Amino acid sequence: MSTSSLDRATYRFVVPNSAIAPKIGRDLLATLLAVTGHPLLVEAARLCVSEVITNVHLHTRTALVYVDVSVRPGNIWVAVWDDEWRTRPAPAPSDHYTDEERGRGLLLVTSLSAQWGVAWPVEEARARKRVWFTLDETALAA
Repeated sequence: MSTSSLDRATYRFVVPNSAIAPKIGRDLLATLLAVTGHPLLVEAARLCVSEVITNVHLHTRTALVYVDVSVRPGNIWVAVWDDEWRTRPAPAPSDHYTDEERGRGLLLVTSLSAQWGVAWPVEEARARKRVWFTLDETALAA
C-alpha cells in the first residue's frame, strides 16, 4: 500500500480497560501515525490519547476501550469510546491550578489539540460516550 493511499483512512483499535491501556493506546497510535506519514503529530497524539484513555480507566467500569483514528492530510481526528452513558457529568478540564498530580489531563488535551469535545452518539444500537480531539500539523509546527 502506498503512502498516498493512507492519506485518508480510518482505523479502529480496541484495548481492555486496564492500567496498561494508556500505554497500549499511546504505542498503537504512535506507530499508526509514523506509518501514515504524520511524524509531527506523534508526541502530541501520544500524550492526548494517553490522558483520555487514563480517564476512561480511572472513571468508568467499561470493559473495553475503543479508539477510532481518522488520518487526513495535515491532521488527524481521534475518538476514545467507553460504555458510560450520561451516568456522570461531561468531562471538562479543571479551571484552577492545583499541586495534585491528577486533574490536568484535559488541560493538556485542550492546549495541544485544535479542537476537542464530548458526545454521546448511538452506535450499533448502543449509546456510548466519546471523547474526541483533533490535531493539526500546522498548529503544532508553529
